[in-house]
Amino acid sequence: MAVATFSILTPVYRPPAKQFEHCIRSVLAQTIGDWEWVLVDDGSSEAQLAERLRRLAASEPRVVLHVREKNGGIVAASNDALARASGEFIVMLDHDDELESDALESVAAALRDAPDADYIYSDELAWDKKLGCYIPFFKPAWSLERLRCQNYANHLSVFRKSLVDDLGGWRAGFDGAQDHDLVLRVAERARSIRHIPKVLYRWNASPDSTVGNAEAKPYAFENGVRAVQEHADRVGLEADVARAEDPGVYRVTRRLTTEPKVSVVIPSAAPIGTVFGEERDFLACTVRDLVEATDYANLEIIVVPDPEVPRERLAEIIAIDPQRVTCTPAIPRPFNFSRKVNWGAAWSDGDYILLLNDDIAVRHPEWLRNMVGMCQQEDVGAVGAKLSFEDGRIQHAGVFIWGWPGHIGFGLGQDDSGYLSMLAVDRECIAVTGACLLTSRTVFEEVGGFYLGLPGNWNDVDYCLKVGATGRRIVWTPQASLYHFESITRDPRIQDMERDRFNVRWAYQQWSDPYLSPDKPPAGIEWPLGTSR
Repeated sequence: MAVATFSILTPVYRPPAKQFEHCIRSVLAQTIGDWEWVLVDDGSSEAQLAERLRRLAASEPRVVLHVREKNGGIVAASNDALARASGEFIVMLDHDDELESDALESVAAALRDAPDADYIYSDELAWDKKLGCYIPFFKPAWSLERLRCQNYANHLSVFRKSLVDDLGGWRAGFDGAQDHDLVLRVAERARSIRHIPKVLYRWNASPDSTVGNAEAKPYAFENGVRAVQEHADRVGLEADVARAEDPGVYRVTRRLTTEPKVSVVIPSAAPIGTVFGEERDFLACTVRDLVEATDYANLEIIVVPDPEVPRERLAEIIAIDPQRVTCTPAIPRPFNFSRKVNWGAAWSDGDYILLLNDDIAVRHPEWLRNMVGMCQQEDVGAVGAKLSFEDGRIQHAGVFIWGWPGHIGFGLGQDDSGYLSMLAVDRECIAVTGACLLTSRTVFEEVGGFYLGLPGNWNDVDYCLKVGATGRRIVWTPQASLYHFESITRDPRIQDMERDRFNVRWAYQQWSDPYLSPDKPPAGIEWPLGTSR
């Protein structure tokens, strides 16, 4: 048989007969014929299955069958399949799942566009036993930070065989998390990774699978922790990995060996309002939280006041911590948030600049430490936080752009982990809000700070898009959680002028957010990102 482009690898161990037949039909129905199918019977010891495999191999010359004398587990069987594969690319297919008929054709098309791709993954459908239907898993473009927290790529996964061979295939001792471990190792070496935003795989979760029953294979999650921890150690990421609440989700907490200086820039009108049933001096409370409720000592606080703020009010703010709090001279009207940000940054001298609204309340002391740890990665340009309203509902979990910018998760419950646990994991997104945005001084100066032509809104999104254009990642993390009493301190309405200017600068991005599926707008029950504003 001629060498095929694709080798489909399927370890087989006592599959449900009906689902295995569906699996067979899905392979034979592929719209291109440039494939071989390597099946490894992992010691099933079932006469009926053995006969079905023999008949399949006899009737289809592209089927390569290997029978193990005894059961060795998923890792051993997968490596046996890899050793017998002759294709340039290996395609992973579980014995009870299905490929869409155009799966290989779609991958081949992606490879023509990106011939250097070493890893390709697609969207998928997963069977939900409770709902009795398939749920679509629409995935983002390549998101390394999210992969560290969960194997979101999963199915369909296609690898360049030579790279997997060089890596030694699947590693023993990672059963249940062997694919996550492999993808992490591939990601460390891959020249290019591509996402096909199209459903090419049907995941038929069985009762003993981790998706069908989170407690069926508890060892899988412990192995997952170890896989991510070893990845972090290999790439020099100072971090501790632990299980999160959602099955298959991990918390990657950075360790800081030093505390670089952070300059907190707070543009403020020094407002007074009512939250939690009490009158609140917002600016004073925000500064006090930075000083007393944040476990990060090496910071300075730069308040950029409006002209109307009385000097005695500012003196009271400085008195909270005279060593670390500074109030700049006020900038004359008209109001321009971007100008205030740039002015405050010019007064500061920290290694990192934290843009912070004056209506923020700290929820846990390590929030800034976690953001700094994330931002210290050389390829990260900005980091955003999880922000919540007074009643606990989510205000911000990253920005999406679908025509115009909106907040991911807006209005969802505080403990809602969201679609595919997206609100529970660190992940890349196209932008984060300037209400709490950490960036390095180097990056801030490189891109020219905030754009003065957007005085009230979307200047933060514009900044992130400029940073993203340099090739750096924008990351959102739930490991920094704060209250944000938005709209109490300023008028949030978008002006026509702001829409026009944003459109002129970023029209090509308005319908091409890489972290959204192009076939699925961010609304509806299948994609509950929240209500855009």
